[in-house]
Amino acid sequence: MYKQTIAVFIMVSFVYVFNGTAQVPKDQDKREKSLFEQPAVQHTHEFIKDNESVEVNSPVTEKNNSVPEKDNESPINKYFADPQTAKILKETSDDISKSKFEPAIVKLKQLIAADPENALAYYNLSVAYFFMKKYYDAIDNVAISIDLCPNYADSHFLEGAIYEKLDKSRNAISSYQSAINLNPRMYLAYVNIGNIYYSGGAYQNALELYKKALKYNPKDIDILYDIANTYIAVGNYNNAVYYFQKAIEINDSDPSVYNNLGITYRKMGEIDLAIEQFHKALQLKNNYSLSAYNLGDSLRLKNQIQEAVGFLKDAIKEDPQHPFAYTSLGICYEEMGNLDEAIKCYEKSLEVAPQSTMAPEAKARLKNISEKTKRN
Repeated sequence: MYKQTIAVFIMVSFVYVFNGTAQVPKDQDKREKSLFEQPAVQHTHEFIKDNESVEVNSPVTEKNNSVPEKDNESPINKYFADPQTAKILKETSDDISKSKFEPAIVKLKQLIAADPENALAYYNLSVAYFFMKKYYDAIDNVAISIDLCPNYADSHFLEGAIYEKLDKSRNAISSYQSAINLNPRMYLAYVNIGNIYYSGGAYQNALELYKKALKYNPKDIDILYDIANTYIAVGNYNNAVYYFQKAIEINDSDPSVYNNLGITYRKMGEIDLAIEQFHKALQLKNNYSLSAYNLGDSLRLKNQIQEAVGFLKDAIKEDPQHPFAYTSLGICYEEMGNLDEAIKCYEKSLEVAPQSTMAPEAKARLKNISEKTKRN
């Protein structure tokens, strides 16, 4: 019954400052590395119909353009030549980092009125609009920034992030590729293209991109998670274990990696090893509903019903809309002969998620209990 995993997307919301330039989030729409067992789910991603040259199933290539490696060769340095302009850029970048978007926008528009050729002013303005979720304003301003300073890789990266928010994935890939062409070491561009491929089910292409990113940042545990989870998606569990363990070597205090490693062991039929990992995840985060469910359901498979019930109840307490936990708990009650409680759990599972992939299981068990009751 339990054949596949899903990944939840989250937004990493922070800005850092470099020479007065506001930066986009580290990882646009990054996948949370927290999985739980469930029936197969087909992931799809809507790609726009246009004449973009970048195809979703085509691997991205690195191009060694003449990229300025030193700060004094950067294409943006000229915008800091005037001390007053540099001061405004720094101030607005600081404002954006503190979520003071409106004051930043006012200052930036004043700077643009005085210096309409300042690409970084348009860039920072685009970042502010990005965080305000005004994506069309953001795309307009980053486009001007690119026109004025086409060799600044960060602008192309930002453009890709905005296109992702606008659900224009092929445009996003093209923009990220432009960033890579200008700066082949921009590992987050590889990551974000990989995320798009992953969402579209192009797992092998995603792996290729994640591994390129890892080459430039080998100790980034998020990339290791990405690689491991993609190996889960293609059924290569041994490699998934390897990359999760590498992540643990770097950071042994993240519950999600233990949860995901447990999922991998469970898929390999190593239930005891899976249970061990779920316990470790809960030791680090005792209100972790995904691991509580995974642990409870794994204990159920080991016929440790009473212990399973406790963890499944914990999962429901933390996430009252978890249909899988209700169904698994119902199966436990059914095994214990408590059909009334089993019925309540199956009905609750159908109530919170009537169209879920667990709904047929809950319906079938309700029907089976009804038929048994009639015969008796």
